[in-house]
Formats: sequence, structure tokens, C-alpha cells
Amino acid sequence: MTPNTKRQSTTDRPAPRVPRSPINVVLDVVAFAGVVVCVVVVALSWDKLPDRIPQHYGFWGRPDVWGGRWILVFFCVVATGMYVLMSVAPRYPYQFRPLGWVTERNEARQHRIALSMLAWLKVEVVWMFALIVLTTVRVALGKAEGLGVLFLPGIFVVVGTTVAVHLVLSYRAR
Repeated sequence: MTPNTKRQSTTDRPAPRVPRSPINVVLDVVAFAGVVVCVVVVALSWDKLPDRIPQHYGFWGRPDVWGGRWILVFFCVVATGMYVLMSVAPRYPYQFRPLGWVTERNEARQHRIALSMLAWLKVEVVWMFALIVLTTVRVALGKAEGLGVLFLPGIFVVVGTTVAVHLVLSYRAR
């Protein structure tokens, strides 16, 4: 290679055109439903909520910090932001590359796997916030005591399993 020769980067090639799978479309609708649930629950319960509601839950799922109800709006904004961010990310496939296992031969398959993982994670993250909003409203209204001891481990198991399954699929497709 001469000093003036530029090595072709993967970003120099056009992104693979991989159509969205039907399951990814369904997952997008399910994730959007989580955003809607957040907004609707906050809107319908706002006037019924006391001035102080849970703002943080400890490891065991019990509220340990109380404050103003605007935290619910913040949770809705974060859920919406995650939905938007994870919806836009697939338009830039070279910004999230799975561990360098992408070659010209397996590029389309690797891209499909990455899109699948992103779609599943979007559902999981948005619905995590939706469940936190729902539970916070229930706790504030005296209808629940907290998230429960299985919430945090459950999130770790679900998200960890999603990532692990897709990493295995990506490794096998190399």
C-alpha cells in the first residue's frame, strides 16, 4: 500500500438495504404503545396525585426518595427520547457495529441481527419506564407499596438475555 492510497473503510460503502422485518414492525408498535401508556397514565392521574410521590426506588423495589410529581413527566420524556433515539439509530448502521464481525459477505445478516436487537431493546426500555410510571402512580395513590423485589433482577435478566441471544446470533453469522 502506498502512502497516498486510502484504505477503503466500511463507511465508504453504502449502507446495506435491509428491509424491516414484520416482527420489527410489530415491536415498534409495541414500543410506541409503551410511550402512549406513559403519557395517558400521567395525563389521567395528574389531578388525583398528591404533591409528594415516589421519585426513586431502592434495590428491593420500595420507594426511598419522595418529591414532586413532575418526575412522571420526566419519565415520559425519557421514554419518548429512548423511543426516538432507538428508532433513528437504524438509519445509521455503521455507527453501531457488532464487535467487528462484519464482512462484505455477512453484512446484510449482521445488520438484520443488529436491527432485531435494537427493536427488542426499544420495547424493553420503553416498557420499563411505562411500568415505573404505572407503579409510581399506584404507590402515590396508595394502591401499591413499590415496584417489587423482582423488578430490578427481572430487568437485568430480560435485557441481558436479549443482548446475549443477539451476540450469539451475530457470532454465528460471522
